[in-house]
Amino acid sequence: MNAKALVLTLATVSGVARAQSTTQSITYTVSAINVISVTGAPSLTINSAVTGTGLTASTDATGRWSVTSNAGSAATESLHASLNSNMPAGVTLELLAAAPTHGTSAGYQALSTTGATVVSGINLSTSPTLSLTYRLSALLTAGAVALGSKTVTFTIVAGP
Repeated sequence: MNAKALVLTLATVSGVARAQSTTQSITYTVSAINVISVTGAPSLTINSAVTGTGLTASTDATGRWSVTSNAGSAATESLHASLNSNMPAGVTLELLAAAPTHGTSAGYQALSTTGATVVSGINLSTSPTLSLTYRLSALLTAGAVALGSKTVTFTIVAGP
């Protein structure tokens, strides 16, 4: 009899143990991310002219820029470029920035302290090496201009 009682007791105890579960709520978000970087050290020199037509512009396409943007198709960003100070009178610095797949280049844009939109319509883009081409031109009235340097600031802004 003792053997039967022991078996019956074990069966009853194992029937009481049950699996347990619980739940946990989490919150999440993916922020709007717009990051850019630039590389290269462009250098421009105007040192020639075509007789009777003026000075020959100088170009440098060694600059590169990269962008990652998760702005959705309804939200677009633009790349603006500005100088830390204006160019000397009669001297113009222009920038041509290649556009990512989801974006549009504005073509050559003259740079100044007020800035210019160089690429618009940026959204859902990851582009690691896009070209930056600078063009320096000068009027004859600028005369000889001593060596100078400018800082170009690139900014991603909302909208066109």
